[in-house]
Amino acid sequence: MTKRAPKRIEMKCEDEDWETIGEVCVDSARLIICDPCRAAAASTVFIHADIDFNELAIKGIRSHQLRRDSDPLAVVVETGLGDGMYKVEACYEDLSEWGRRIAEIRIKFLPHPQLEGEE
Repeated sequence: MTKRAPKRIEMKCEDEDWETIGEVCVDSARLIICDPCRAAAASTVFIHADIDFNELAIKGIRSHQLRRDSDPLAVVVETGLGDGMYKVEACYEDLSEWGRRIAEIRIKFLPHPQLEGEE
């Protein structure tokens, strides 16, 4: 017997709906978003691929899809002004019988958390 998808209660994430679930430390001015099962492959492609991220940035390209053959492994994004500690926030939805689940995540790179308020 196949379990049916739960009834979705439509929700739009407003600012007050976001909860901080952790932080991520960035030392390369980039963040890789991937499935943990593909992290080693994504890291290998990131390190060994002939990708000139500085040249991409000069062209205004701030993200890059990492692939192994035709399989998408991860997405690499520039982190606003670079290195730092960034909050990871989640917005949840109630999926009836499956309960409260993460619907979206966000990481705000700007304004830079360590520079915010400095003049």
